[in-house]
Amino acid sequence: MFGMGAYISPRLTETIRITQLVTVRETVTITQAMPTQTVFTGKMLTVRLGEAFTVTMDKQPIEVKFVKLRFESQMGWYKPTSGYRFAIIDLEYRNLANVEARADWGWYKVTESVLRTSTGYSYKVHFGASNIYGLSLKPGAMVTGYLCFEIPSDSIPVEMHVVTYEWSGQPEIVLKLS
Repeated sequence: MFGMGAYISPRLTETIRITQLVTVRETVTITQAMPTQTVFTGKMLTVRLGEAFTVTMDKQPIEVKFVKLRFESQMGWYKPTSGYRFAIIDLEYRNLANVEARADWGWYKVTESVLRTSTGYSYKVHFGASNIYGLSLKPGAMVTGYLCFEIPSDSIPVEMHVVTYEWSGQPEIVLKLS
């Protein structure tokens, strides 16, 4: 009779220790196209004063830049409440497409935008230039405008949030001012 033998190979065991647990909720990609232009895909975009970035409006690329922050004691006929001043953020945008495009902040809740100050309080936009809404831009054309906030005279603006409708596909914009 033949003897049947079985060979059992030794089992290798490896101990793995998890040192860090990371949860990824969504993927965000930011590519630097030029030293002064950021192209964004994702839910939130953080920019600094004077930094250009591109968003899609009317299915066309529109370059947006918050140019400067200035303070005024009067804007046309409007005067701030006693003890307050106007903080104005000047902006410009340019049609980067080779076709005419409607540059419209309608995708954003501009009227719900807030300016946060060093005191920790937030102030809603008081008013904005009418030319930043629904303007048709020829290829390469640029337009300027502003957003105006009424803030206490002794407060310092830290950042502005421009919120968007969730269905728009546009990112929320956070402008760092300090």
